[in-house]
Amino acid sequence: LLQFAVLPFLMNKVEPKMVWRFMPMLPMICVLIMSFQADPSLLLVAFCLFAAKCLDYSFRNVVNEMVYVSLDFDSRFLGKEINGVFGNRLGKSGISFILSGLPYIYGNQFGLYELTRLAVIAASCWFLCAYQLSLIIPRRQAIKDERKTL
Repeated sequence: LLQFAVLPFLMNKVEPKMVWRFMPMLPMICVLIMSFQADPSLLLVAFCLFAAKCLDYSFRNVVNEMVYVSLDFDSRFLGKEINGVFGNRLGKSGISFILSGLPYIYGNQFGLYELTRLAVIAASCWFLCAYQLSLIIPRRQAIKDERKTL
C-alpha cells in the first residue's frame, strides 16, 4: 500500500532530502519510547518492528534508487553492488553476529534494557548519518535543470 499509493504522492510533493531525514525518525521515536519503560509491552515492541520493516522495505528501497538515477550505468551498477554487499548483507550479518554474542559475553547482565539502549544509540547514529547525507542530495529543481541541459 505504501509503495503504490502513499509513496508516489509523497515523492512528488516532498524533496528527497526531507525523506532521507524523515526515515530514521519513526524508529528513533519508537526506541526512545521503549527505552523509558522498564518492561515494554509486546504491542509496543511489535509496532516498533513493524515500523522499522515498513520503512526498510517501502521507503528505503525507493529512496536508495533515487540516489543512483543521476549516475551512468557503470557507476550505478558498482554503487548498487557495493551498497548491497557492504551496507545491507554484511551490515545485517555483522549486527546479528554481535547481538548473538553479547549475551554470551555478558551473561544475564545483558537483557532487553541494554538492547533498547543500543537501539537508541543505533537510531541516533542513523539519524545523524542520514542528515549528513541529505545535505549532499541535490534539490529536485536542480536535477530537472541538469537534465534539460543534457
